[in-house]
Amino acid sequence: MAFSIQVSGPATAFPIQLLVSPPTLGLTVTFSHNNLPAPYSSVMYVHVSPSQSPGTYPVYVWGHPSGTPFPGPGNIGKTVYVVVGSPIPTTDWEVFNPYITPAAPKEGDLVYFGVWMRALASTAPFPQTVRMIMYFAGTAIPFTVSYPGPAGFPYNLRITTPWTAKEGSYVVSWAIDPSPSQYNDPNRANNMASLPFSVGAAPPPFNFAIKATPESRSVKAGKSATFTVSVILASGTAQPISLSLDGLPDDASHSFSPASGTPTFTSTLTITTEASAPPGTYQLTIKGEGGGVAQYATVSLTIEKAKAASSISLSVSPASLKVGESVSVVGTLSPPIATAIELVYRRPDGVELSRQIATSASGAFSDSFKPDMAGAWSVRARWAGDADREGFEGAPASFSVETPPPKQFWEEVPGGAMGLAAVLIALAILVAALALRGRGGRGGAGPAPAAPPPSTPTAAGLCPSCGAEYPKGSAFCPKCGEKLQ
Repeated sequence: MAFSIQVSGPATAFPIQLLVSPPTLGLTVTFSHNNLPAPYSSVMYVHVSPSQSPGTYPVYVWGHPSGTPFPGPGNIGKTVYVVVGSPIPTTDWEVFNPYITPAAPKEGDLVYFGVWMRALASTAPFPQTVRMIMYFAGTAIPFTVSYPGPAGFPYNLRITTPWTAKEGSYVVSWAIDPSPSQYNDPNRANNMASLPFSVGAAPPPFNFAIKATPESRSVKAGKSATFTVSVILASGTAQPISLSLDGLPDDASHSFSPASGTPTFTSTLTITTEASAPPGTYQLTIKGEGGGVAQYATVSLTIEKAKAASSISLSVSPASLKVGESVSVVGTLSPPIATAIELVYRRPDGVELSRQIATSASGAFSDSFKPDMAGAWSVRARWAGDADREGFEGAPASFSVETPPPKQFWEEVPGGAMGLAAVLIALAILVAALALRGRGGRGGAGPAPAAPPPSTPTAAGLCPSCGAEYPKGSAFCPKCGEKLQ
């Protein structure tokens, strides 16, 4: 509390002292100016003790000229009254941990401001209303906050109106119970908190790309085809993308798995055709859309005419034979048609021998084949199909081939047993002729001419397997049965 005092009158060469007498208990008095020659002005400050009881208290103020007795006739006194009311409640407010959301904003983001506050101590009951100011970008924004209490309870104050961020550096400050409000906060050192922050450049806009592989597919009507669709993030923050397809003909449908996702992701496009789907080549457009962006990819689908299924039945006889003997293969192509099929014989060493066989109008076919190697053999039938029928390859039918037993010595003679008999007859004739010739030398008629020996086949070479000679024109070795080249 302050009082204005004027010391007036004629100018004096001596100082005039201001004093309080007697002092008032519980009140402390000071003067801004004192002991100066008149005239002069001064401010009397009265400080009331916090423990002072409410009431009205007199303050006796005196002007005392220097060199005169006190109290005395040269002193002038005045009385003022100080009215002391009930104590004003006090609250120690604290503001702390200012924040922004998002914590690292980019240009164009919506930024929300907030701060924490609490009453550390108070002589007044709760709830209490307190004034707060947010200082930002050169603007002071006042708020009135209703604090629920109790003392020490942290209260989150969040501004619900966002600020659109602009690139740059900033400071946001908060003050509770700010000057000149003077809400009787005994500790004003914790009444302000600040947060410096920066706003970065705006991120690039969202974009993506679509790629489909392969670029083209062919499918028979009634069958399905698949494509792999890749949705790739190109820039910005990923957004959900939905996939769709345009350009399918009648009697065809599609599905994506998955039908949507967040880039980068991969989806499988399955196209299913009915047997009635019209043949032709179709350009299909795959569309990806999301986040305000649409992108496209194109693939080609060729639908071919549906063909009837076909099959081949096959059997072999006998199931076991010897090298040099023939195996019979018979079968039927269904549906029946006169065409050519392929029989594939597989040798024990893995070599495959292919033979083209004609079928009859009823689809029947047959073949006779001489295996040239002992061991486990198989034969299977296949055909490529035609404009109206699908191709087919059947399961192999097995048969076994054994090595023939060793030949008897007369079987080594060309012509077998008959050949051996011819040789013996020729030798007998030769012996008889020699005998007759000898008798003629002893005085009879001259010797009869000898009969020529029977002709024998000329040897063509040696068997590469056993080394025996074989006659010219032989297909197999007469000794071991090996096929000759």
